[in-house]
Amino acid sequence: MRPDLRALPAFAHTQLIAPACHDTASAVAGMGDSPGFWAYISSGTWSLVGTLLPAAVRTPEACARGFTNLGAADGRVLFHRGITGMWPLQQCMESWNTQHAPNLPVGSLEDLIAAARKVPEPDALLDLDDPALAQPGDMPARINAQ
Repeated sequence: MRPDLRALPAFAHTQLIAPACHDTASAVAGMGDSPGFWAYISSGTWSLVGTLLPAAVRTPEACARGFTNLGAADGRVLFHRGITGMWPLQQCMESWNTQHAPNLPVGSLEDLIAAARKVPEPDALLDLDDPALAQPGDMPARINAQ
């Protein structure tokens, strides 16, 4: 805190705490130091998979594979790659709720998971890196097209 502000009575006993520059960086900082090499997964609509490093990795290989460097606490770097996360599921649920599709239990995620357990496992896997799945809109149609 600037000295002129610290001199004000309202700030006399205020402790300034500066978080890391991003919510993922703050979460990783909150994990504390772990011995050895480890990785993190920050999962949500879009997810991040990476590790904490002392310095940025700026190689052409890292860039070609979609890795980025994000400032972390204590001058370190979160070296990670973005992955799809829950985005396709969220978009499907939004489409189903908007279209009021009959016989689809989209009231809650728990209902959807229970219904999914009753159907056979698919024969193919989705390519979640397909650019067609990155846009908002009718996700069920784009998944079916794949």
